[in-house]
Amino acid sequence: MIVFELEKLAERPCLAKTWYYVLPPRLLSLLEAEGVTKRFGASLWAEEVELGKLAEQLGAVGFRNGSLVFDRVLVPPPKLQDQGLARRMMEEWRLHDAERATLLKEAQSRLDFERETARGYCGWLFTNPAFRSEFQALQTAMPQLLRPEGEILLPAGPTNSETELRGIRRETMDLSLLEDFCLRWRLNHVVGPRSVMPLGRQEVSPLPSLDAARAQEVGRIAFTPDIARLPPRDELREREEAAIRFTARSAEHLREWINLVESNTLGKKSIARWARIYGLQHYWGVLYERHGTSLNRTGSKVRDAFAQWLEIDRSTLEGDLSQIRRRLGGAFESPRGRSLDWNAGG
Repeated sequence: MIVFELEKLAERPCLAKTWYYVLPPRLLSLLEAEGVTKRFGASLWAEEVELGKLAEQLGAVGFRNGSLVFDRVLVPPPKLQDQGLARRMMEEWRLHDAERATLLKEAQSRLDFERETARGYCGWLFTNPAFRSEFQALQTAMPQLLRPEGEILLPAGPTNSETELRGIRRETMDLSLLEDFCLRWRLNHVVGPRSVMPLGRQEVSPLPSLDAARAQEVGRIAFTPDIARLPPRDELREREEAAIRFTARSAEHLREWINLVESNTLGKKSIARWARIYGLQHYWGVLYERHGTSLNRTGSKVRDAFAQWLEIDRSTLEGDLSQIRRRLGGAFESPRGRSLDWNAGG
């Protein structure tokens, strides 16, 4: 168990006034086993491991000026059967063990489906040159957006627990650029310099970051009262597909992704690959941004460690890296403006 005081994290030089994405402890162990970390300073490596374990314990992806950063797309919450709230709900409903297990399994399957789609979309986004360029331009135009200190900027939303706080922020700041960016790329909000939260299916509360009038531009609002009859399953799906495809006609910049989610044959496999690529490009970028000078001539070992961490063979990993190169070139500008070379390390 790590002993720590969260309020003192901002005093650490590596966390003060900056964003710090952690590397997963299992990936760190694999990198160490491959001998990749031999040239890392002992204290630097110990801190990397400590912060990675701390973030994993708390379900965080990193730190912002010492404060925890959470991203349920990059690091999903625990399975439903491991969540105390879900267990208590099952107990209150007085379900038999078999009924409880079936219900949790079905609910988890739906959640996993949605999360894989969101993760895949993020993988597609962060290897999309147009998105990266516009994301960088947004940060240039709104330097306060990802400033480690100060307020977290969120698009305006309908009434909820954050409405009053968001309203106060909007009184002193024009967030139209952020809202337009989120609208164009179908985002709930920007999490950090390397992560965003895509819009997800919300049948009753349509869009948490956009008002209902603008929601029609990016999707479909659905409301079904509990006294209504539902149409047959196929008819309901056809109606929803028709409504969604109507808004997609004007989203040519999203055409490649929309074609994937429309496909019943190629889509599932491709989306799973994009979900994997999201983690690969994120943690590869974090590793080389923080330790690039110590990774010369370790490229093959780094690849072996990542392949083991992703539980794929080396050829599949090389294919994923090639896909990223084809979309972004041999080198690309990270959201923080540093050049990261996918061929780094030899």
